[in-house]
Amino acid sequence: MHVKVISTDQVLLDTLRISLDVLLGCEFETFNQISPELEQQLLLAGSESILLVDAGIPGVDYWALVGWLGRQFKGQVIILTSPNSYNLSAAKMMRLGCYAVLDKNKGFAPCWSAIISAAQGDTFIEGDSPFAQLSSSDQELARELLIYDVNQLSEMKGISQQAINKKKLAIYNKLSICSVPNDKAFRVLAKLFQYH
Repeated sequence: MHVKVISTDQVLLDTLRISLDVLLGCEFETFNQISPELEQQLLLAGSESILLVDAGIPGVDYWALVGWLGRQFKGQVIILTSPNSYNLSAAKMMRLGCYAVLDKNKGFAPCWSAIISAAQGDTFIEGDSPFAQLSSSDQELARELLIYDVNQLSEMKGISQQAINKKKLAIYNKLSICSVPNDKAFRVLAKLFQYH
C-alpha cells in the first residue's frame, strides 16, 4: 500500500506520517501543491494507492480535481474537509469517484478506518472502530492485553505464553496491524479509538 497526501497543513501531515508509520509501516509521500510531476505520478499509480486530499488548500477547484481523479487515478481518493471547505457535498464527491469524504476535525480515527477499508477493498462505513469487528472473546483478550503482559495472562488463564502470543497475533492481524513493533502499534490504535 502506498499513501500520498496533498495538504498544506503541517500538523495534519506530521500526524498522518507518525500514525501511519507506527501503525502500518507503509510508504508515505506528502505534497503541498498539485504540480505536473504529481499529476504524472497519479496517472502511473496502481490500484493499491491511496490519495488523501486536504480540501483546505486555497485556489484548488476540488470539483475539477475529483472529476479528473475519478477518470485518471486507479487508486482510492479520500477527501478531508474542514468548516472552511464550503460547497463540497460529500454525496456528490462520492458520485464523482471519491472513496470517502471525511471531516478532518473529527480526528485521526475516521481517517485510519477509511485507509484500512480502502487497503482491504472493503466498503467504508464512517465511525466503525476496528475493535468492533473482533469477537467478544477477542475483545476481552484485547482489553486484557492493554492491562497485563503475556506472562501475567499466562498465569491468570493457566495456558502457555505461546498460546497467548498466537491469539495476540491473530488479533493484530484482524486489526490490520502490520508494523514492527506491533505491541506499540496496538496500544496507539487502542488510544486512538479510546478502547479500554
